[in-house]
Amino acid sequence: DATVDTPTFTQCTGEPGGSILDITSNGYSVWITDGLNVYSSNTGTGAFSSVSTTDIDVLDFVKGRLMGAEDNEIFDGTPAGSTWTSVFAHGEAQFSWVGFAEGKSAIYAGGQAGDKALIYRLPIKPDGSALDLPIVAGQLPDGETLTGIGGYLGFIFLGTSKGVRMCDTDTQGNLILGAPFGPASARCFEGQDRWMWFGWTNYDGTSTGLGRCDLSVFADVDRRVPAYASDLMVT
Repeated sequence: DATVDTPTFTQCTGEPGGSILDITSNGYSVWITDGLNVYSSNTGTGAFSSVSTTDIDVLDFVKGRLMGAEDNEIFDGTPAGSTWTSVFAHGEAQFSWVGFAEGKSAIYAGGQAGDKALIYRLPIKPDGSALDLPIVAGQLPDGETLTGIGGYLGFIFLGTSKGVRMCDTDTQGNLILGAPFGPASARCFEGQDRWMWFGWTNYDGTSTGLGRCDLSVFADVDRRVPAYASDLMVT
């Protein structure tokens, strides 16, 4: 419990000994990947176990679906992450997916090849059984690379080499890019209450940690720039 004055921590068991590439949760179940296996646990226990040997580098739980990606391919691991179904393989073999975000009516997936970054939307079939093929919903200016993607309260947030972009969507689900803000790119996002937190790496040359923006206050409404500031930082 990290919310009390003196947090307590429990050592997990059964997780891989190497680097963890990604982690996600549906609120109770927790999934992690080391690129070789997908492991699962829940908030009632600290014991992880391997549920799949599918190569997955990126994990996100969005719009009730457990999504994964490896290189240029997208997988659906709903519901438990034990079976992964290929949804889409990008035509460019060097394309690499960065992550997934939850939008108003679709799942968004962002990735890039070289200096060209694209964001796709994956509509959910009306009966909720599967996903339709992805459609390009937006792209960054050439030379601006994608470092992270997240969704909260109907908005899509992009971490890029230029900072953070807050995006709205039109009636077809296409992205309306906001202007980049902040001095550093964001690699991860998490929304709570009226805030969107994000990870700021190398914020000012000596500090790394969290930034957050206030979705109820805007520094520039027309350019979709919310009020933002650095939050918890370490040297």
